[in-house]
Amino acid sequence: MDNYKLYANLIRKPDSSDFNARPCVVEKWIPLSHWSFEQIKQDPLHDLEAVKAYRDIMFCDNEANHCIMLLDDLGSDGILVESEGYDYPRYSCFVPNARTLYEDSLTTNAERELRGLIRKAADKALEDVFADNEADIHSADLIDEDEVSRLVKTAIVERLNQHPGINEARCLSPWIPEQPDIDIKTEPLKKIKFYCPLKIMQIPDEDDYMDLDDYDGEPEDLPSYCALTAAGDINIAIEEYASPCEEDRGIMAYLGGREMLGKVYSIFPSVEKMDNDFWGVFECKVFEDLDSYELEALRLELSGQASDGWGEGFEQREIETDDCGKLYVSFYGAPDWSMKTEEEMGIPANEVQDLDDGDISM
Repeated sequence: MDNYKLYANLIRKPDSSDFNARPCVVEKWIPLSHWSFEQIKQDPLHDLEAVKAYRDIMFCDNEANHCIMLLDDLGSDGILVESEGYDYPRYSCFVPNARTLYEDSLTTNAERELRGLIRKAADKALEDVFADNEADIHSADLIDEDEVSRLVKTAIVERLNQHPGINEARCLSPWIPEQPDIDIKTEPLKKIKFYCPLKIMQIPDEDDYMDLDDYDGEPEDLPSYCALTAAGDINIAIEEYASPCEEDRGIMAYLGGREMLGKVYSIFPSVEKMDNDFWGVFECKVFEDLDSYELEALRLELSGQASDGWGEGFEQREIETDDCGKLYVSFYGAPDWSMKTEEEMGIPANEVQDLDDGDISM
């Protein structure tokens, strides 16, 4: 345990003022991509979306500096920021191993008690072994296993209650063998839909060519509105393209490690008709409302999925349709491409799309 690596700026011949630190309250922990984190280190006075989004919760009062902590999502370090109302890190400092501080802030009381029991058990074992130079010890003699079980269940419940999607989690008592001992109630998931224009390619029919020498079988651009009747076939193809692990969470099943998407439960792609045109859709279910920064992080992720992730694989899939022949559908690359929410598209919240006949019911 003697060798512990961290990154720090050491002060040569410090005086007492160098160790006078002012209290800082971390109002929000914000994960950043490793690339973004490194860019801040190279250019710390550059405007940042994360700082702009949360500048209203950063301020200084008589008690402390109220800050945000930017975390490297691939590393352990952080940058503490108090912007003083600006869009860049006006006051900041590098914090080595900031992720340890973040994880400690999430540690529950039961976890701390459990850690204390483990330390006491280890100390007791050390006393016994050094008294007799050696010892064969049963763990049950060192620690109360019933108390350990109680603390583990309590810690699980406390962790669950930290999650934004949980309404209430509680331990059930008395404990009955082989019966559930934790009760969990969730909050209703909220829905956000993003829309993007589609790029559709059609394999031409040989029968449409008078001279077969002119037929090369290469896909040709098809205006999306011309493929409206193929909506059902395309959605079936999207469902068939999904793997079994996507059943509950869609493509979010592959993105569980993205801390910036911590409030997102599921992402399901589909296509919808709207205003006599055809749109790609990503329906997202979230545990609670997203703030502006979280919404933009989700938009950025969906844009990447449309262009290089899920969409890159799906656009290579040939789709056989009843009315439009063979199609290739891309969620990226259409002219004036964008990724917009329902609100940005001007779609009323209660508007429903019917893919069977194209009607809209209110």
